[in-house]
Amino acid sequence: MFAIEVGFLIMNNSSVWVSTAIHGHDERGRLMRRTIVRYINLSNIMVLRLTSLPVKKRFPTLHHLVEAGILMEGEKKVQTSMKWLLLMTMTVS
Repeated sequence: MFAIEVGFLIMNNSSVWVSTAIHGHDERGRLMRRTIVRYINLSNIMVLRLTSLPVKKRFPTLHHLVEAGILMEGEKKVQTSMKWLLLMTMTVS
C-alpha cells in the first residue's frame, strides 16, 4: 500500500510541475502536457506492476493498459519491441 501512495504523490507532484512548466492554451500545449503526464503515469504503473500485486492484477498485460487508455496502440507496438524506459527517455528529452 505504501508503494501505491508514494506513486500517487510522485504522479501528483509531476503533474503540477508539467502543467506549470509547459505553457500554452492551444491544442498543441494541451496535448504535450497530456502525453507527458500519461507517460509518467505509465512508468508509475509499470514499476508498481513489479512491486504491487493489486496493480499487477489490474494490469496483467499491455492490452489492459491500452483498454484503460493509459497506453495507445501504437505505443504498445513500441513497448513490445523496446523497454518501457525508452518512453520515459523520450519524454524527458
